[in-house]
Amino acid sequence: MNKTPEHPLASDAATKNTDPDTPCISSNQLFGACRQLQILHQGETYTLRITHRGKLILTK
Repeated sequence: MNKTPEHPLASDAATKNTDPDTPCISSNQLFGACRQLQILHQGETYTLRITHRGKLILTK
């Protein structure tokens, strides 16, 4: 069977969220099967990517 590989940073977001007023989203929800995505913020584009070691890097 073909399963979508889980990212090393993926975890149960609900168990890590200590502040109920702050939204918490797992990296799997953001990235899906991709290794990077673009975020638009105040007219600027940022790239968020997962490194080969499973860390997140945000660049402008």
